[in-house]
Amino acid sequence: MAISYEIDGDFAIVTCEGEFTMDSIGEIVDWVNSEQALPERFKLLILDRSTDFDPSTIELERIAALYGSIKDRIYSRWALVVAKEYHFGLGRMYSVFAERFGLDARVFADEESARAWLDQTPSDG
Repeated sequence: MAISYEIDGDFAIVTCEGEFTMDSIGEIVDWVNSEQALPERFKLLILDRSTDFDPSTIELERIAALYGSIKDRIYSRWALVVAKEYHFGLGRMYSVFAERFGLDARVFADEESARAWLDQTPSDG
């Protein structure tokens, strides 16, 4: 599992490659909860660079709950950029579950589009 973290202004960028599991999601949430250098509120951008993640529908719901637990730290939107078409479909399904937890999560095929959408986020979130 390769996860790297970067803070770029009001963006928190998480890049994921290779093996990726539910524990990886927990690691990302833990980083958000513990990273002192993050702004009080920030735009979350997750870059999936061809992970092998293959969650079940139940796991997608659990992921939505985990990200919902940090919704006070991130703006109401967060973006996922994926390399695989399969993950694009999973991301679309996930976005439906995320709504139940007050999040507007969208999946993108390119980082530029994701950043542009996140930049439209109102400052009050």
